[in-house]
Amino acid sequence: MSELVVFKNTLAAHVKQNKIIDDVCKILTEIPDLNRMRLDPELSLYVCNIIENLIDKKDKKEICKLDLASTILTKACNLEENELNVVIKQIKFFDNNGRIKKASTSKKISKKAWEWFKRKVL
Repeated sequence: MSELVVFKNTLAAHVKQNKIIDDVCKILTEIPDLNRMRLDPELSLYVCNIIENLIDKKDKKEICKLDLASTILTKACNLEENELNVVIKQIKFFDNNGRIKKASTSKKISKKAWEWFKRKVL
């Protein structure tokens, strides 16, 4: 019966945000020696690019990407307060200098076509 009533507005954004946090943390746990790399700018950029590609245009107003990225990195790497400040400065630098990019449409289409091909043929 609960599937007849769907989440809207703030609740939907909150649910989507928590799903993104869980998914990205799951991806990050596959990295060996993650705690050794926790202040690596490449890791921060990777998380920012994932978030940029997961959030739709309609959700951009309701979800703060900086808070989301810092939450993910804190949860995955057990960051302390001073380390979190360094990571936030890295993320702001990436954003100000255009380093956070969305995947191209052709890349998305080719990935979906390849997945469809693998399901049907292989």
